[in-house]
Amino acid sequence: MDIPEYIRLLGVLVANRLSLELALRAFLAYHNRAHEPQVDLSRCTVGATVPVNSFTNYDTLGELVDKFNEVMERRKLPQRVDRCVVGLRDMIAHGRVASKQPGPPVTLWKFGKPSGGQVVVEACEVLDEQWLGNAVRTMFEQIELIGRASKALGYDDLMGEATLR
Repeated sequence: MDIPEYIRLLGVLVANRLSLELALRAFLAYHNRAHEPQVDLSRCTVGATVPVNSFTNYDTLGELVDKFNEVMERRKLPQRVDRCVVGLRDMIAHGRVASKQPGPPVTLWKFGKPSGGQVVVEACEVLDEQWLGNAVRTMFEQIELIGRASKALGYDDLMGEATLR
């Protein structure tokens, strides 16, 4: 894998992670629209104050996944977002990368929180073409799952074309 392809795949992974969070927030905001304040995003400018709802809250990706999965459980629908996406997100956000050569692949390490002067290595992955391709597919499959769940509940198409493949 050359550097441009590595950068492209890493960018697609990050974009799909952002799209996944958007899809989860849009789904939950639509699902909770009857009992949450609505926010007109076209009026959101820097410094504006808006009410907290499922789209504007400070929930982590893990919390969003859990809330989506709870809705599916209550509705007795089969779709569940795989929590592995939280681990992927955390690796990209908090991992450390290094490479013995000036290009890809790089190795990514994710360390846990220190305890007693020690830290657990939570992940060690070589970010090669196969790993990046699998991670991109995993994120995209979860986005598609949210789209299927939205349709099963009769919600409008919440995702549109906001994802990269």
